[in-house]
Amino acid sequence: MNPDYALSLRGPCPRENLDRTVVALNDVTTPFIFDNAYYRNLQKGFGLLTKDQMLGVDPLTRSYVNLMARDQQIFFISIVQAMMKMTKIGIKIESNGEIKRDCGSFNG
Repeated sequence: MNPDYALSLRGPCPRENLDRTVVALNDVTTPFIFDNAYYRNLQKGFGLLTKDQMLGVDPLTRSYVNLMARDQQIFFISIVQAMMKMTKIGIKIESNGEIKRDCGSFNG
């Protein structure tokens, strides 16, 4: 991880009295634009989480990150393909699942 970026992430995080309004953006360059900047940021060491950053350095995923960073059109095509695959995932409702009121915990 880029050391300056890591240091900047520590600043707004309180050690006590958690403030839920403090957020860290996953894309530091174009956070409100849907583009491939996430992958370009990984190449620069700006992965928000360790798991993000590892995508850019792991030999198994580095070439994918480089491809997505290099070609925004391929990124868009890949997103469309992924969304199409997700439409085939069965939705669990009623006794087979639940719609969470809070994404961080189970209802109940």
